[in-house]
Amino acid sequence: MPNNKCCNFIVGSSGTIGERLKSYLISNNETVFTLSRKADLNFEKNHFTGDLLDKKFILKVSNQLTSEFDQINIFYLAGISSVEESFNKIGKRFSESVQCYCNTLDSFINTNSKIVFTSSGSVYDTKNKQLFRENDTLNPVSPYSTIKLACEKLSSIYSDVYGLDIRVARIFSVYGESVKKLFIYDCINKIINSDESITLKGNGLQERDYLYLDDVVSGLQILIKKGKMNEIYNLSSGKSTKIATVVKQIKNSLGMNNIKINWSNNDTMGESEKWYGDNSKIKKIGFSEKVVFEDQLHITTKKIFEELKEYKNK
Repeated sequence: MPNNKCCNFIVGSSGTIGERLKSYLISNNETVFTLSRKADLNFEKNHFTGDLLDKKFILKVSNQLTSEFDQINIFYLAGISSVEESFNKIGKRFSESVQCYCNTLDSFINTNSKIVFTSSGSVYDTKNKQLFRENDTLNPVSPYSTIKLACEKLSSIYSDVYGLDIRVARIFSVYGESVKKLFIYDCINKIINSDESITLKGNGLQERDYLYLDDVVSGLQILIKKGKMNEIYNLSSGKSTKIATVVKQIKNSLGMNNIKINWSNNDTMGESEKWYGDNSKIKKIGFSEKVVFEDQLHITTKKIFEELKEYKNK
């Protein structure tokens, strides 16, 4: 029989957000279990290695956790991690992503669980506006955002039909020293490996809503504790920043203002030109951005620079 304890269960724990969330929860003396396709040798005791396409596997995991704990807080982070990746074998990616999510939800029906599904701000219709509220028109422009929206709709169905307590976090652009991909990391890597000039995608006028990794983790914690069932929340800074401004600050932080920036002037496939999220809804339940973007970008740039420099010198 359960013993009146609560545990946290991170599904898709091997990614950047999953790793930071795990560290945060452990540092706060909370019980944590993780699941991914990769083994976690440093967390072997509480880690499940397997494929969510295997329904028997995830059902076995659910039975084990529900037999030991009264309540399970589930953070669903599994799935494709980038727009670019989603264009590879679109149909297969879509069907497998949806099936993995359904298998997980099916396995936790009739359990005392709370679930946060991590979606994306890219589900919004960016044709006519850039600042998005949760009830704005949706129009995904990539397989990645289409998968996210499909899983959002499934979340609502499972909440209505089966009573599963699911809340959705629409995450915008994440940055941090451990984010080893995406625009900021790519820009830093190119600058420090160039003597004269680099080429970046777009025209520099694209705008993004950047939220530091630790603030993302904090937001997920607030949603699991205070978010409402079958509700959607923008997890964002609520501010937009031109990527040309980001590049300028990175160059200043690195002391490499001599590097010339060439813009490709090509649209990035499946990505929106300008987007940022109104975060007033999540702020009402206690969320607040803990860092100032300009200050944290400087710190992040220096840390990524040191890591890349160390790697290069090996």
